[in-house]
Amino acid sequence: MSDETLKSNRKDLSDYPIPQSDPPASDHSHESTARKSLWPFYYEVERFEFADPRRARELFDQILIEGLDNYTASPDLWHNAAMVAGRVEHREAQLALVEAGLREWPDNVDLLCDVLQYSHTSHYDRERAKQIWQKLSDMPKEVTGPYWRFWVYGAIYHARELYDPKTATELLDEGLKWVTRDTLMDILRSYRRVLVDSTPLEQFDDQDQVTAYQHKVLKILEERYKLGIDWGLENGYVLATELARLYQEQVGRSLVDLSPRNDVASGDQTPSPEQNHQNANYLLNVRSF
Repeated sequence: MSDETLKSNRKDLSDYPIPQSDPPASDHSHESTARKSLWPFYYEVERFEFADPRRARELFDQILIEGLDNYTASPDLWHNAAMVAGRVEHREAQLALVEAGLREWPDNVDLLCDVLQYSHTSHYDRERAKQIWQKLSDMPKEVTGPYWRFWVYGAIYHARELYDPKTATELLDEGLKWVTRDTLMDILRSYRRVLVDSTPLEQFDDQDQVTAYQHKVLKILEERYKLGIDWGLENGYVLATELARLYQEQVGRSLVDLSPRNDVASGDQTPSPEQNHQNANYLLNVRSF
C-alpha cells in the first residue's frame, strides 16, 4: 500500500472532537451538574442481570455504599434500574432506587406507583402506601390518567391492602377510558387479579352464595375480555386464552351439579357444561385478532 493511500485512510487530528469544558453552573443548577449520570452503572449492571446475578448484586451493594444521591437519571432510568435490582433479588436496592428517583422527580407518576406497589408488598409500609396513594389521588386525572400503573397498581392496592375490590374494579373500568391503546392490555389482564385472586366483593353465608358470586365474577371477566377482543388489540389472543381458562374452570364447577341455577347477582342462567366446553374450545383455537 502506498504512503499516499495510508495517509488518506488516517484521520487527521482535526477530525476528532476536542472535549469542551462544561460552562459554569448557576447557583440553582450546581447540585444537579455535580452528580454523575446513572447510565454507565445501569449499562454495566444490566449485563450481569442474567449472566452473573451475584456480580449484579455486588454492584448494587457498591452503589448503595457510594450513595444514590450522587447520581442523576431520567425517571425511566431510575425505574429500569430498580426493575433489574428486583430481578436479581436485591430488595434494598430496588426500593432505594425508586426513592432516589422520587427525590429527583417528586411528581413522576411511574415512580410514585412503584413506591406504592412496593409499600404494600415486598417492602411493607402501610403508612407510606397511604401517603403515596393520597398524593396520586390528589393529582389531576389529566396527569395520572395516561399511566396504566396508576390504575392497575391503585386497583391492586385497594383490593389487597384495603380489602375494597369494588373500588379496585371501578379504577380499572375508569382506566380503560384514559390509557392509550397500547397499554389497554395491562388493565384488561388485571381484572382477574382483582376479582379472582383478591378478597371477594361480598361476604358469603352459604355455598349457594359462593356459586352465585363465581357466576357474577365470570360474567364481569367475560365482558371485559370480550371487549378487548372486539377492539382488536394486539396480542388479543392472550385475552381469548384467559377467557377459555375461565370457561374450563366453570366446566369443572358445573360438573358437580348439572341442574340449572339462576345467577342471584345477574339473573342469568348458569351456562351448561356443554356450552362452557364449546366456548372454551372455540377460544383456544383463536390465533389472532
